[in-house]
Amino acid sequence: DAYSYGYLRFDLKDLPKDSKITKADLLLTHTADPAYTLSLVKDNPLEVRPLKGVFTEKDWEYDLVTKISPDEENGSVLGSAHPETINADGKTFVLTIDLLKGPGAFAKAAVGGQALHVALTSKISPEVGGQRAVYKVYSKDAETEANRPKLVLSYEPAESLHADGGVVAHAAAP
Repeated sequence: DAYSYGYLRFDLKDLPKDSKITKADLLLTHTADPAYTLSLVKDNPLEVRPLKGVFTEKDWEYDLVTKISPDEENGSVLGSAHPETINADGKTFVLTIDLLKGPGAFAKAAVGGQALHVALTSKISPEVGGQRAVYKVYSKDAETEANRPKLVLSYEPAESLHADGGVVAHAAAP
């Protein structure tokens, strides 16, 4: 199957190595007024997949896509989501992806003290719906910090920088 994708990298240096992750939500802010239809996104949710290979933004070159790619196995999906409604109200909206609900093993991908590399994938083709009919989420370079991707983790033991036992990792993307 063909799909489009983008990469995200999160620094998990504050996640203790012996932790048991109890909650893992990826929060992505989508641009306002998407051009896709609700039926199209229900059939083609935005998926989070482990990345084969690692990258840094500093060293990124587009030739690397031949060496760094999303895991294509259906069982590797860490989580997926799509908007429940589509409004043309000029407002952004947040897609929350529960990374513990997919068949993929998030605990294997998220190792304390290391970087987490994932791909956002979608089977929506710009050739079918046009360039605006794809998922468009803000990157780490979004002017408004609240629009940047966030990985919110809760874990046991709750010995963290946050009283609720969670850690927020901020994205680094090419």
